[in-house]
Amino acid sequence: MDGLKQLDGVVVLAATNRPEAVDEALTRPGRFDRLVEVALPSPPERQAIFEVHFARAVRQAGRQLFEPVDEEGWKALIEVSQGFSGADIAEAVRRALEARVRTGGLEAISAAELLAAATSVR
Repeated sequence: MDGLKQLDGVVVLAATNRPEAVDEALTRPGRFDRLVEVALPSPPERQAIFEVHFARAVRQAGRQLFEPVDEEGWKALIEVSQGFSGADIAEAVRRALEARVRTGGLEAISAAELLAAATSVR
């Protein structure tokens, strides 16, 4: 921001999910003068985000945690995740994993359980 000591190679970013609430004084030149809107992910992008979080959880656990999701399962997950951000999808996967830990079960998480977890996010 202007009026502060010059720091080379430093970039300051700010994020909000309510851009209309940001005071105009913050968006003047020399301050946070560039606004970049990041759109919500499309259906194929949401599926890819789910898959990334599945893979990360499997890698951390060192074993298979999820049953393969069939076409019908993906269709339901994509539908229920309409309007989700990547963070919302991560939360849905986290909730499914947490539910499995609470039950003490070692079996893989089904598409129905993922769907229930995603439904609980919003």
